[in-house]
Amino acid sequence: MVSSTLNVTFSRKDSGSKITCEARLDLGQTDKTWTTEPLNITVHYMPIINSTKLPRRIPVFRGYPEELVCEAEGHPPPKIEWRYGTDKFVRVHGGNLTVFEAGIYACTASNYLANSSIEVEVVLKGSPVLANCPLELSPSSVVVRYGDPVSVNCSTSTSHDGMGWEATKGSTGLVEGGNEVKWKVSSLEDWTISPKCYINPTAFPQCFVNLPVTLYKPPDDVSISLLDNTSTVREGTKYQLQCKVINVAPVQKLTVTWFKGNELIKLDHYNSLTRTPVNQSFTLTVTPSRYEAQFKCVAQLNLDSEPITSPMADDLNMNVLWTYNCTASNNLGSKTKQFIVKSAGNRWTFWAIIGSFLALAVLILSGYVVIKMKSGSDSII
Repeated sequence: MVSSTLNVTFSRKDSGSKITCEARLDLGQTDKTWTTEPLNITVHYMPIINSTKLPRRIPVFRGYPEELVCEAEGHPPPKIEWRYGTDKFVRVHGGNLTVFEAGIYACTASNYLANSSIEVEVVLKGSPVLANCPLELSPSSVVVRYGDPVSVNCSTSTSHDGMGWEATKGSTGLVEGGNEVKWKVSSLEDWTISPKCYINPTAFPQCFVNLPVTLYKPPDDVSISLLDNTSTVREGTKYQLQCKVINVAPVQKLTVTWFKGNELIKLDHYNSLTRTPVNQSFTLTVTPSRYEAQFKCVAQLNLDSEPITSPMADDLNMNVLWTYNCTASNNLGSKTKQFIVKSAGNRWTFWAIIGSFLALAVLILSGYVVIKMKSGSDSII
């Protein structure tokens, strides 16, 4: 038996080809030839997306949809998926996606060998001409509590070929005919929403007007405490108080007001561009005394419409410790007793304690005088 081997490296171009092996016996004047049945070659390879049909940056005219075509070659045939943003899958038909709004779209082609992806930036055509754009918004800006409904009317007196609203929620598409279009959302929950009303005027290029939206959420809770979690403090010692504001937005609109008793002693702000709800803490350094041991903090959202004040945190009444020395003395000597006094900031309690100490000292001295008089002047007492 005779055998022969051949080493080959297949590429995707070889998929579908046939290989045969031929054996020939040279008998001189007559040759004998035998040929095998063809071996069908199927090459599996990872997907490759056709970047010619899917460029990295695509301009789209507002109000007119654009179709993005994602074609990929691979074996087994790859599955095509579109993703908008970071976590939103988009329904497609035959790998093609119709887009209406700007953003980053990603096409992914996958089979069991690997994944291949291309990101496409959709950019809206037309430069904003805000100062001259013939659109009027009513109201011109909105302040909305998270989850509440919102409605804004956009109107024009200019002849046009269509107008509409563009937003992540509540988009209208291009509306032809009529001189107004309404943006309406039954429950606003998008912290980054930025609606635009656009128009395609007959006499000049497209323009749009932005609607300023402030979406807010009052805090779930406001609390005040000592940072070291102690229940008792010493007079004349510095301590840090902490005011916690839980789940509030937008934090850049938040003001925390500190009070000592009824006296305003500090205003705190937090500079941040974060729009989503956060937990934020503020601190205050205090030196408590026996008379001033009551503190509180109040959180307020300073919105354009009106301030939103949350229920203030419960007053923090600190138990203040201080020392008081009571000394009784006569010609034979003196005796001192040290008292550790705890106060919750009540002055009447303080003077009652001092009065008790003074009464004790008077009682001791009076007793000494009485005993001395009974014992006579020559007594050693």
